[in-house]
Amino acid sequence: MSANRIQHKVNHVALVVDASGSMYQHQGQLVRVVDEFVAGLKAESDSLGHETRISLYSFDHRVENLVWDMDVKHLPSMRGLYKVNNGATALIEASLKSLDDLGHIWEEYGEHSFLQIVVTDGEENASGGDRRHDGDMTILGPWLERITAKMGGLPGHWTSAILVPNSLAKRTAQNYGFPAGNIAIWDADSQKGVEDAIGTVRAAATSFLRGREQGVRGTKNLFAVGQDISVDDVRATLEPVPTDKYRLLKVDKETEIRAFVDSHPGVTYERGSC
Repeated sequence: MSANRIQHKVNHVALVVDASGSMYQHQGQLVRVVDEFVAGLKAESDSLGHETRISLYSFDHRVENLVWDMDVKHLPSMRGLYKVNNGATALIEASLKSLDDLGHIWEEYGEHSFLQIVVTDGEENASGGDRRHDGDMTILGPWLERITAKMGGLPGHWTSAILVPNSLAKRTAQNYGFPAGNIAIWDADSQKGVEDAIGTVRAAATSFLRGREQGVRGTKNLFAVGQDISVDDVRATLEPVPTDKYRLLKVDKETEIRAFVDSHPGVTYERGSC
């Protein structure tokens, strides 16, 4: 390689979004917040001098690529691209296809990193077919083997993350091979949930791009803010509260906080102080 060649940073982001029937209530809002997410990627990339390319996928019992490795500066709105269908959830198939597709990208020049983020409001029930199979293990067996092998073999400069609707789905995602720190739970039952979910994705992606400036090319703690901070780091940063500035009151029954505090001699409840 020439000593004068610029090793520019190239980020490949794949956003894989559930489009099964249960996502219908979120369709319009999802389009808006994904557009905002892409705008945020563009602004952060411009600020850092990175090249960021995005791929968009949607899935029900079929997996469809909507945009392929396009510069975020040129991506059109999701409006007209993303459409919810009355289908099931081929979660494993969608996760695998987006990773397999990204694997075809040539990395010879530049410093490349890959970030896949999957957003679903349900669990796997349709991979490998055009109908719902409700997690039948005899059908899912080969797909489980494929995704655990794929996740376990991802290079260090690849990051795969997922947003799921509940703790049961989080455990399932861990069984697929998603690192615990790369799994976040979102409220799939509320309109605000979509905004919060994509907001989480946007914050994580921004943090990921900024981490690239420090030499980080992949992470298993995309959503696990603070998990890599030690107790010693906290102690070195915070100052202990003097013991004469507070009192510890033992809570031995369920009661309103004001009545509980006021029942102790020499203590008067003040809002915000307990």
